[in-house]
Amino acid sequence: AYTDLVIIESGWYRSEELRRERFTHPGIKIEKFVAALQREDTPYLRIGDISKDPEFSNLEKIGITGMLAVPIYVRGELWGCLSLEMCSGPREPDESEIYLAKMVSNVISGALARSIMLNEMHEAEERSQAMLDASPLACSLLDADFTVIGCNKAAVSICGFQEKQEFMEKFYSLNPKKQPDGRDSIRAFHMLVQRAFSKGEAHFEWLYILPDGTELPVEATLKRVKWRDDYCVAYY
Repeated sequence: AYTDLVIIESGWYRSEELRRERFTHPGIKIEKFVAALQREDTPYLRIGDISKDPEFSNLEKIGITGMLAVPIYVRGELWGCLSLEMCSGPREPDESEIYLAKMVSNVISGALARSIMLNEMHEAEERSQAMLDASPLACSLLDADFTVIGCNKAAVSICGFQEKQEFMEKFYSLNPKKQPDGRDSIRAFHMLVQRAFSKGEAHFEWLYILPDGTELPVEATLKRVKWRDDYCVAYY
């Protein structure tokens, strides 16, 4: 036998408006439904014959004859439930169906938690970028492969570019072949980035040649900072 209907529900138990006006299962008290999902002895709701259940028999009015509801938790809080509803006749959900429903619930829970985490990371990056763009100092970010992965508005304008992407793509073209002390610019800069990754920071003087040919001597700092699940170097 197979379940006739599978529903993923969320949010209805949190909103008073939804509780009063738009609950999927009319006639059922939300508190009892949530309590049934949160029981420690059997952390799911299993009903073989809805008509014989005093608390959920009203579901028979919308064609549900039996059901299995498994809670979905996200970060320790009840997010919603996975509801498998029998509509072709009373039937007790078997252990294999319970196991499968729990497994699917765990997969959904993990996916939701990851989605929330990614959204939080994205919001944090937006806040960090806003702070960088507010700074009058030129700042950029480099990864361990010496690739420029970010910059602020000041870096773009000071170096004579129009867009951040243009700055990131043409950053190394701002370096003369050699620095005033005779060092190869690219090789020396890579060594400084490596030093910052290994020791935490590096301070140095540097010369750039802007697109219009103007020389731009700078006092610069490279500092290792946490970036997502790894580290990068902030250059300012």
